Amino acid sequence: MFFIKVILLIFLFVYLLRFISPYILKYLLNRLIKKKFNDSNKIHFKKNTRKSNYKSNKSDHEYIDYEEIE
Repeated sequence: MFFIKVILLIFLFVYLLRFISPYILKYLLNRLIKKKFNDSNKIHFKKNTRKSNYKSNKSDHEYIDYEEIE
């Protein structure tokens, strides 16, 4: 009798896991996507701030010619 209960509990666990697993997977994937998106946003923001600083320095309109002097 104990053996039958154990087998039934295993089947019940597997059935519940199969029912719940799509929701767990969806939650984990959404979490991963949000994390990656936020990281890329931070990187993109850093790149934009560097460009804006460069543009403000570029307003001097100075041309620097880098040539080798022999």
